[in-house]
Amino acid sequence: MSRRVAGVVALVISAPLVLVATFLPLYEQRWEFTYGHTMTVVQTGWEVTSDSGDGDGLFGREALYGMPMVVAALLLVLGAVRAGAMWGRLVAACGAMLLLGSAWTVGHFVLATYLLEQPGGGLVITTDFGLALAVLGLASVLAVGGALMVQDWPSRVPGTEAPLVYRVEGDDDDTPPFGIPLPVEPGTGSSGAASPGHAPPDSTGSPTAEPGGKAGT
Repeated sequence: MSRRVAGVVALVISAPLVLVATFLPLYEQRWEFTYGHTMTVVQTGWEVTSDSGDGDGLFGREALYGMPMVVAALLLVLGAVRAGAMWGRLVAACGAMLLLGSAWTVGHFVLATYLLEQPGGGLVITTDFGLALAVLGLASVLAVGGALMVQDWPSRVPGTEAPLVYRVEGDDDDTPPFGIPLPVEPGTGSSGAASPGHAPPDSTGSPTAEPGGKAGT
């Protein structure tokens, strides 16, 4: 499986997880009054409900945290389908960033609710984290990882290698430092001069007579 295919699979899996997380409880609160009455309050990505039926009267209009999550899920699906194009990969990155920002906002809201001080006056509030946080966190990790894997990253430039130097041990007589020596003919020296006692042949090929002697045979 290639890197881009793995990224597409991660994007496709993260999108439905986001949709499921919007309907799961972000947190649950148990309100206990001194006169024995209790009430359970549940917040999802869309609404606040209570078992007493007066959640809207207690909290008023709530922010719809599920709206940006749904938009992010749609962008993730579109980016996965068109991952082969440049604009598709950019859409996937935008969807992942939108989802990550939404999850960060929701996480801070739930944490602030959990750390809220007790109101007093005979009311005790107990807050528990909901399952939506875990599902939303998993979806965010998959979305960010998938958006990174589908990108067309530039290939790494190989580093320059040092030139290879071969060292020959001992004397290198195969190639003299001043060129290739000329062949030496028999009867001549290394420079081609006539040996002592022998005269070089004349232009006709006959040996010439040595001074004060006879002609060579």
